[in-house]
Amino acid sequence: MAMAVGIEHTVGRLNAPPRSHTHRTNDGKFLWRSSWEESEVLRAMALQQFSRLYRRGETIYCIIDGTQTLKRGKRMQAVGKLDHRPEKRYATGHTILQVCLYYRGVTIPLGSWL
Repeated sequence: MAMAVGIEHTVGRLNAPPRSHTHRTNDGKFLWRSSWEESEVLRAMALQQFSRLYRRGETIYCIIDGTQTLKRGKRMQAVGKLDHRPEKRYATGHTILQVCLYYRGVTIPLGSWL
């Protein structure tokens, strides 16, 4: 117990973040604060991965998926009237289009659009 006296201050400094470190909630904000095109980055990464795997004569499959999600809010981006087949009714919502390449056992995401 005698050795524990005075350690509390040192442990507190070890647990405290460095002064130059930002708050933990700011770590991912660069994704929505900066002006970069995520679809272009995804496409570039997909083509880079595809060029690494490419072999002449192999079959490439293009997978296109259109998913509908229902939304209650009417003031959202890209919300429109949908003919929602699973519920057999018209409703407001998003249609999300996703495109992937399937090549040599690897699924490569190519893009996603609202």
